[in-house]
Amino acid sequence: MKISWTSKKICSKDSKVSGSGVFASSDIKKNERVAVFGGFVVAIEDLEKIKENDKKAHEVILDIGYQIEDDLIFSPIREEQYSAIEYLNHSCQPNCGFSGALNLVAITDIRAGEELFMDYAMSITLDIFNMECDCGSSNCRKFIFGNDWAKPELQQKYRGYFQPYIEKKIKLMIQVT
Repeated sequence: MKISWTSKKICSKDSKVSGSGVFASSDIKKNERVAVFGGFVVAIEDLEKIKENDKKAHEVILDIGYQIEDDLIFSPIREEQYSAIEYLNHSCQPNCGFSGALNLVAITDIRAGEELFMDYAMSITLDIFNMECDCGSSNCRKFIFGNDWAKPELQQKYRGYFQPYIEKKIKLMIQVT
């Protein structure tokens, strides 16, 4: 059973970025919802126990999951649960972001045929998600770190499209300075 809702305007297909990706099958307007993520809430402190008991679920969580709080990940746990949106790739020049904890929206107008991307800085704060990046955008950071959300230029660029818990962290940072 697929556990995420996806717009009829998107589909998954082969991507030059990472094997599979998500593409617009019709034009999508800025701020239009493209998906609502489904999944399970997993405590970060439980990841090692999950790895010992179910290595495949552990891999799926680290590959597909995203943070919804400093100590929680939201993710499918089986590939059979994937819908098109679970093939969403990272880019340092994204066209999608969050509107709430579960809604993914277009942050620019997206034309039919374009691949959809999000910047993982919008949803991660932990180094367990660090990864090399070769997204090909002109502003590629080359490596994605769990603390990228704290970069002032990304805070400005993605304001209003971060996971809500990150938006709160940013507001606290601004109040302290």
